[in-house]
Amino acid sequence: MFQRLIADRKFLATFYTLPSSAHLLAELAVDRLDVDWANADDVLRLRIADFACGTGALLSAAYHRVAARHRRAGGDDRALHAAMMERVLLGADIMPAATHLTASIVSSVHPDRDLRRHPHLHISGNPESNPPRGPFDVLPLLEGAVPTYPTLWGHNASRERNLIVQPDSRAEPRSGCRERAAAAWRRHATNLHFNRDFRINSQPLAACLTPDKALGGRAWPNFKLHDESWETPVVLWSNTTLGLMSFWWLGARQQQGRAILTLSTLPNLPVLDPRRLTDAQHAAAARLFAEFRDREFLPANEACRDETRQALDRAVLVDLLALPDDAMAPLDLLRRQWCAEPTVHGGKSTRPPNR
Repeated sequence: MFQRLIADRKFLATFYTLPSSAHLLAELAVDRLDVDWANADDVLRLRIADFACGTGALLSAAYHRVAARHRRAGGDDRALHAAMMERVLLGADIMPAATHLTASIVSSVHPDRDLRRHPHLHISGNPESNPPRGPFDVLPLLEGAVPTYPTLWGHNASRERNLIVQPDSRAEPRSGCRERAAAAWRRHATNLHFNRDFRINSQPLAACLTPDKALGGRAWPNFKLHDESWETPVVLWSNTTLGLMSFWWLGARQQQGRAILTLSTLPNLPVLDPRRLTDAQHAAAARLFAEFRDREFLPANEACRDETRQALDRAVLVDLLALPDDAMAPLDLLRRQWCAEPTVHGGKSTRPPNR
């Protein structure tokens, strides 16, 4: 039913296995297993995983094939349902909604059976039982202190209105991890950070610079360019209307007013190529950044009425890149059309009025 009704598979770049194909593949795979199907313990030693589970078609088909063999051998597959869900079947997907859907599909094989624990777990596991990963603990900033490893960790739209964003946390090396921490700092710390989970209808910036090098978190990952001098033109371009539109177009738009880039897709984001700029243009970019660094921007979806954004558009396109001045009129129309797009404004009252 879900696969027949879904209308945005191309939009989300998702490709689902047909149920008929899933059952054929599952039968071929399960048929090769060397298992005493009458022995419940042998069945429960199986581990069946789909690391891009989508709608759960493959996991569900495999479960049905295993259950059918156990049943034909005289076993009670209904009695094994809870253990199958908790120990045997594993589904993971980059889309959280997909794992919820998969859990619903496979648990519905025996819907009347109670599960001792919820079969859907976050991929990071239980933080109380699993040891933390990485060489750092991320802690709040101490008032008046200068951290060794400043970190831009989370989002706060009210403090992200300027091209310069201050770090909001500090990273402290864990016990026995000082060398790993120093190496991670040298490898990853940058001034340039991209907004990976861009709430277009409440956040102003697609990218920002920290005053000094900082580590990025999930919200603001680091992006290291070949030459640090390229950071200035890239952050300017990324916050123009065209830069915002590029992010929106490439990002996954599963929710209105929001665009998400994974770390693997971020390098594919179209930006101004700083290698093509002359020395004079790099100097001009530095002057433009000094002019705009402390100016406040409105949320991205309000670009059509954001005077700072429009001034940045003109500065980058006309003053820096020497496009003709009459390019601004078509851009103004495009800006208004983009801001009127439902996946941009998300239904907020700040959307452009109907004319």
